[in-house]
Amino acid sequence: MEEDETMSAAKLARARVLLLGLLGLACAAALGAAGAQVDIQVCAHCETELPGDALYCPYCGRAIDNRESIYCWRCGTLLPADARYCTLCGSEVCSDHGAT
Repeated sequence: MEEDETMSAAKLARARVLLLGLLGLACAAALGAAGAQVDIQVCAHCETELPGDALYCPYCGRAIDNRESIYCWRCGTLLPADARYCTLCGSEVCSDHGAT
């Protein structure tokens, strides 16, 4: 049961980060800064959106790899740039399929 509560807390924290990010984008648009590019990156481990200058994820503690991430060609899962197989569906990630 503690694991379920921990998972729920982690999901809630990710939802808060996403909501705050969306709120920030809405505020920027309302202030006339919609043309400004927002630098956001995604943690390849827990898929939390983070500021572009983050070096570590505040939720899973993993170091943020600043190389480009790739997406699985079959299921769309975000993967580290050097992934050979998808962590969700197990498909082999080919260089011609997953590059972003």
